[in-house]
Amino acid sequence: MQKQHYYTDTEIFLYGLSYECPYLRRKNNCLLKGVDSLPFKEKIDWIDGLSEEKKRSIWDQHFFCFKN
Repeated sequence: MQKQHYYTDTEIFLYGLSYECPYLRRKNNCLLKGVDSLPFKEKIDWIDGLSEEKKRSIWDQHFFCFKN
């Protein structure tokens, strides 16, 4: 039997950001810029493999970018 994974709000938010930037074009310093060319499933796998600290860093960078 496969273990159930419950997604955090941060993960769900990052999945959406990895699919598409709200600005429709990522800035050069965006931490998600490197995953744009990946299929969505690979983006999910990449995010799932990140540490909580790295996920938080991407989240924080997005809000800083959003405010500026």
